[in-house]
Amino acid sequence: MDDMEIIKLFFARSDSAVGELDGKYGRLCRHIAGNILHSSEDTEECVSDTYLTAWNTIPPKEPLPLFPYIGAVLRNHAFNRYSYNHAAKRSCSCREIESEIESLSCGDDIGDSIDSGIITECINRLLRAADEVNRMLFVRRYWYCDGLSELSRRSGLSENVIKSRLKRMREKLRADLEKEGITV
Repeated sequence: MDDMEIIKLFFARSDSAVGELDGKYGRLCRHIAGNILHSSEDTEECVSDTYLTAWNTIPPKEPLPLFPYIGAVLRNHAFNRYSYNHAAKRSCSCREIESEIESLSCGDDIGDSIDSGIITECINRLLRAADEVNRMLFVRRYWYCDGLSELSRRSGLSENVIKSRLKRMREKLRADLEKEGITV
C-alpha cells in the first residue's frame, strides 16, 4: 500500500490505518528506536506512541512522503524515552552521537530556521555533494543512530576513518549553516 492510501485510511479514521502503517514501516521504526533505546520493551512502547501520535495528527496533517514524518515523530519519542531512562547515567554510544550533534547545535535561531527550511536545505546540499559512502555514513549515523561498529561493518572502513569523515561533514555543515546566518 502506498503512502497516500495509508493517509486516506487515517483521514477515514479506519481501524486498519495503523496496521497498514506498521506493515509498511514497522520494521524500520523498530530498527531506529532499537538503535537509540537498546531495549525491546522501550522500543515497542516508542513505536506504539509514534502510531498514536500519527493517529492524533493525521488528519489534519497530510505528510507526504509519510516516512520522514513518522521517522521524526519516532525519533523524538525515542530520544525523550532515552533521556528519561538515562537522566543520571549515560550510555557511551548515545553520548557519542549526542556530543557530535551538540557540536552543531544552533542557538535561539533554531525555531525560525526549521520553519523556513534553511537547516533542511543545508543538510540536503551537504548530502547531494557527498559521495555515496559519506552520504550513507551521515544518514545511518544521525538518522538511524547506527554505532561506529555497525557503520564500519556496512562500509568496510575503519572506525577512525568513519569518525574523520563524519567530522569533516559536520564541519562543512557548520560552515554552510553559518553562511546562511544560523549561529552554531
